[in-house]
Amino acid sequence: MDIIGTLREGFETANRKIWLLLFPVFLDLWLWLGPEISGKPVLHRLTEIFLKSAQQLQPQDWYKGTEKLLASMEGMNLSLVLANELVGLPSFVATASHLPLPASWHRSVITIHTPAGLLVTLFVLFLLGLLISALFFKTAVSVLSGKFSPSGFVKGVVNAWVQSLLFTLILFAGIMFLAVPMSFGVAVITLLSPSLGMSSMGFFLMILSWVILIALFFLAFSIEAVVWDDVNILTGMRRSAKVVGRFFWKTLGFLILSNVLVLGFSVIWNRLTFSAVGVAISILGNAYIGIGVAIASLIFYRAGYTLLSLEEAARALKTAGEQTSDGGESLGG
Repeated sequence: MDIIGTLREGFETANRKIWLLLFPVFLDLWLWLGPEISGKPVLHRLTEIFLKSAQQLQPQDWYKGTEKLLASMEGMNLSLVLANELVGLPSFVATASHLPLPASWHRSVITIHTPAGLLVTLFVLFLLGLLISALFFKTAVSVLSGKFSPSGFVKGVVNAWVQSLLFTLILFAGIMFLAVPMSFGVAVITLLSPSLGMSSMGFFLMILSWVILIALFFLAFSIEAVVWDDVNILTGMRRSAKVVGRFFWKTLGFLILSNVLVLGFSVIWNRLTFSAVGVAISILGNAYIGIGVAIASLIFYRAGYTLLSLEEAARALKTAGEQTSDGGESLGG
């Protein structure tokens, strides 16, 4: 459970199995050089409808901010949905913007014109991104455990894929369960007092952000639990919460240091994006850091859960011994 040792082991594994970098590298190359999927016609119509209704309800400053945000979303490449940061592979391209293309490289654009087509496209891309991530994490577990069987691997990938989908749905449902009543409360307060409504919105957003942050902290190793033991997501969430609760400070230190590594190096990668060669270097460097941290996370969870299981087994054995001893004394008496 040593934080530095775990991270070191993660990067040593990445060094030994350098081919694991192919997963995030190929994903980023596709996002960078592959065809762009645009839903601008549909998003533009939805934006116009929303802004017409919101103009009467929102204060002018909020309206202008919302207008700029929605306008930026219209030009988004929908392929970025492949890079799901919650349970997905590390991706540099998904977090960067305005990356230069190689000379004479032309990206084709696939445009979605109908709302139904947009929803289907987003869902398919989302599922595909989860499948790629499940394939990587199960491969990493096979490398770490030294065990591989084709049938077990395929079953494990499918299980991790399905459970990752359920995990995102559970988190989304949980956020909506909190956000909808809060939004209703803000709307009521805004009708009574617009200025008080804006203040309450900030307060509710702060509360919601903290609840989400705490939940994600305790569920940080849910997917790791699923891919290690081929369990369902509810069991994975319980195991993650138990490990985090038992090794709270070590988990906090590990997650902070992991994020500092990823975010710190991202500053370097972003400074290299002035040319296509720099983008390629950034993709490779980000993949190495991300894979090292991802493998370290798998190792950290496994070590924590193993220690926790041993502690529980020792307590059960001690309790059984005490009961046997008490029973023997009773019989002897």
